[in-house]
Amino acid sequence: SFNIIYVARYHPQKNHKLLFKSIETFKQHYCFDFKLHLVGKGLNSKNEGLIKHLKKLNIYNNAILYDLINPISVHELFSKSDISLLLSSYGESFPNVIAEAMLYGTFPIATDVGDIKSIIENFGETVPKNTTSEKIAALIYKYYILKNNNFEEWRKKKKECLNFAKDRFSIEKSANKFKEIIDS
Repeated sequence: SFNIIYVARYHPQKNHKLLFKSIETFKQHYCFDFKLHLVGKGLNSKNEGLIKHLKKLNIYNNAILYDLINPISVHELFSKSDISLLLSSYGESFPNVIAEAMLYGTFPIATDVGDIKSIIENFGETVPKNTTSEKIAALIYKYYILKNNNFEEWRKKKKECLNFAKDRFSIEKSANKFKEIIDS
């Protein structure tokens, strides 16, 4: 199975509307065998509007709703996911969830807000804020095809993504950067 993760509270800023439309398009045009892991405040079975919307788009059976969960559980999900999406429409500076996902070799697809381009570089996809669901669905499919048609290349690229993220975003690396600032 192909695992997609989206870690963001259920709020207009996080653009779940585009996410769900993109997943609907992906399912209609490319693939049925996937899971969409939704993590964040408001992403739960008590959110009747959300459930109704997922059912209307015919993606409810692909979605797993976690609501708020502890960071260790989020990281376990990152380690099992193939791609991470963040389609915020505004208001991001340095979205940690992208760097955290990359630390597990999980490829990001994200809208170009805040520091996304500098986080992702060549190890995922950055799309304009006004991108279409068709474009995002096609990018998801690109990674789906890579995993399913060339698994050795998939593993190699996941390892490169992980190593890039470890080199740039590990706790040790961040602590050393703060130390440099303090010492200067």
